[in-house]
Amino acid sequence: PGRYYLSATDNRAMMIGGPRERPGRKGPEEGYVTTYFPNALEPSAAAPIDVLAGSEIRGIEIRLRKAQVFHISGKVEGNSAPNTILMLVPRDTTGNVMVFNPVGAMVREGSFEFNHVMPGTYIIQANPGVSINGEKSGGLMARYVVTVSDQSLENIVVPLISGSEISGSIKTEGVDPQPRPTARPNIILSAMEGVNFTTANAQAKDDGTFQLRGIVPDKFRVNIYNLPDGTYVKSIRFGGQEVSQTGLDLTSGSGGTLDILLSPNAADVSGVVHNADGGAVSGVAVSLWSPGHDADPPKMANTDQNGGFRIRGLAPGEYRVVAWEDIEPGLAQDADFRKHFESQATSMTLHDGSHENSEVKLISKDAIEAEAARVR
Repeated sequence: PGRYYLSATDNRAMMIGGPRERPGRKGPEEGYVTTYFPNALEPSAAAPIDVLAGSEIRGIEIRLRKAQVFHISGKVEGNSAPNTILMLVPRDTTGNVMVFNPVGAMVREGSFEFNHVMPGTYIIQANPGVSINGEKSGGLMARYVVTVSDQSLENIVVPLISGSEISGSIKTEGVDPQPRPTARPNIILSAMEGVNFTTANAQAKDDGTFQLRGIVPDKFRVNIYNLPDGTYVKSIRFGGQEVSQTGLDLTSGSGGTLDILLSPNAADVSGVVHNADGGAVSGVAVSLWSPGHDADPPKMANTDQNGGFRIRGLAPGEYRVVAWEDIEPGLAQDADFRKHFESQATSMTLHDGSHENSEVKLISKDAIEAEAARVR
């Protein structure tokens, strides 16, 4: 049961292979392109399909659409490992409908070609270990941005590298010597644009040090999970510069040192969710977010049998919090969607170590679906 999106792709036009003979004719080329149900070329225009428990959906029809398409060809720079696979992914993969069809190209004798490419901005990337059509990519990496407008791109040169490394440490402010942690935080780099098929991650050791290896050239958000109780991330510095909001720019392919500072004075928010009749509502999702920080995912919790919830590990700042009667997975992560409910959300200001208790408004299923239809 749930809400789904459906697309159809003519994979014959996108099969992995090296450069192939192209027809001698010149001029625009048309081809069948990925089409999203019922008849859309963009994921954002796709219509959802609701599947109820025990139901069977029949009669779904997608008519593949034709559009003008182009090709991207070129060479790799560096010693390409056997089975190096380049992926072509849209640069803009934001929104609550995360649907895309990556196009793959196998590097053969140093050359590659992507066929059947629609206009748009893409990232050509190579990630070790990616498997496409049964073939596994070698150990080199790449990131190269291209824009296709009204003509094919040829003679592109994509540099291949082995990936960068970052060493770092996590410390707790005002505590010396540093205590043996009750939890060992996980550090994960997530791409700010496009999609990475492999993710650099590490778990901090008992002394707080960690090592991130094999990082593809890209821009990343630094996510830290499994923090010790009562702490929040106060600062993330790379090369002496604060990157907690701007992100970590590693597009040059170089590494460095990452210093993460925790505060032991985290705030928390608790409360109860009631329906219009005043009854406590159990099992609904609660979202808490900081307005103006769209890149930061909201904190989430579910209400217990008494309609209560608690969200811990919060940094000082302004927050909004609402509860959702029934919301599809991932929709609450969309900052544009949440903005339409800020006037109905409970507002609060948190300080170091504060404990806020609040009544939270329940957003109805009808209101959620009406707004979701506008932002898709």
